[in-house]
Amino acid sequence: MEKLSGLSVVFPAFNDSLSLPEIISKTSRLLPGLATRFEIIIVNDGSLDKTQSVLEKLQNHFPFISIIKHQKNLGYGKSLLDGFTKAKYDYIFYTDSDGQYDVGELRELIKAMDPKTEMVTGFKLNRSDSLSRRLIGSLYNRLIKMVFKLKVSDVDCDFRLFKKKILRNLKLRAMSGSFDAEFMKKIQEKGVIIKEIPVHHYSRKFGKSQFFSLPNLFTTFWELTKL
Repeated sequence: MEKLSGLSVVFPAFNDSLSLPEIISKTSRLLPGLATRFEIIIVNDGSLDKTQSVLEKLQNHFPFISIIKHQKNLGYGKSLLDGFTKAKYDYIFYTDSDGQYDVGELRELIKAMDPKTEMVTGFKLNRSDSLSRRLIGSLYNRLIKMVFKLKVSDVDCDFRLFKKKILRNLKLRAMSGSFDAEFMKKIQEKGVIIKEIPVHHYSRKFGKSQFFSLPNLFTTFWELTKL
């Protein structure tokens, strides 16, 4: 596998102080074998736990880490957009900070990236969540694919590698969990060549999902309605 010329890794984080040390350490060990130049950008979206102090300690160990701090919670989409804006390399990878995806599978995304492909996105083999969340996730995914006429299998699989150039002239408004739907719809309209590969999904070791809280669900569906 050829190394990428440069890779920016973006992690949005909210109250992820317990999971961050493991995922950042693993990513840091992985990156030298995947890209000639690399960086990790972590967006602390107004966390109320010890996320910021954990990130500052990690930054002391890994100088290629940069931190964006939101003074208050601005939303998942806003965190990703800020991370993408700061990214300085030709390829961007993003995933969540809760450890439900294995960053080691980034290697498979890179293997699938060829000169014609502009994005490689994962689709979950098995969703390791409670039955209620699996049902909500399945209904959400089907609804979004139908309403937005999306061709990807798994809209909300936040495990994606793409060429930074696809962001040019791409105007995104979604600040919440509806970001994925808008992002995938607009790059599909733009004619971006997308490849899908299967990835594993694991149970959370720490904390709980923020997406499934009532305020976040309301905000997401309100944004989707406007979109």
